[in-house]
Amino acid sequence: IWLLWHNGSWKTTLLKSIIWLIDSEWKIIFDWIDISKLPIFERAMKWVWYIMQEIPEYVWIKVSTYMRWILKDNFDEWKIIDLFSKFWLDWVVYKDRYFDYHLSGWEKKKIEIITTFLMKKKLYLLDEIETSLDFTSRWALKNIILDMVKTWYSFIIVSHNDDLLKIAENGLLICNWMIKKAW
Repeated sequence: IWLLWHNGSWKTTLLKSIIWLIDSEWKIIFDWIDISKLPIFERAMKWVWYIMQEIPEYVWIKVSTYMRWILKDNFDEWKIIDLFSKFWLDWVVYKDRYFDYHLSGWEKKKIEIITTFLMKKKLYLLDEIETSLDFTSRWALKNIILDMVKTWYSFIIVSHNDDLLKIAENGLLICNWMIKKAW
């Protein structure tokens, strides 16, 4: 599902509510399970992961350490090498670099995307994920998402980039809280 709205229309709040919604009348049903009743930690560890617009800073931690810490049992160096190559990055070059000011914004974003996609979650919430990526990286991202959808992963993506909308199976274009277009 792709959501396209103008600035300041609560897109990020919508995504965060899927992760953070607790003690509410609202329910989040995923794979026939009400995940809104699960503790937030369990929801995030088992079902849903959210990539923020902002790139996190991990001061004094190497890229490989960051990825091992996040991925735990899903750390597979061959899959990491494969996804790095799809973004035209070399794992050997990056694994010992620090995930802080030693990397540019777009390098951090790509590494965050790669790490997140290797987590094997059922649902990925992507909040303007393409904002710091160049054209070729957006193309790579689009192809990776298409490959993942074929293997039963789901995405809710918020974007201002209508070019990326072309891969969406379902989508909404919302302006002033009214659905202008649905597909």
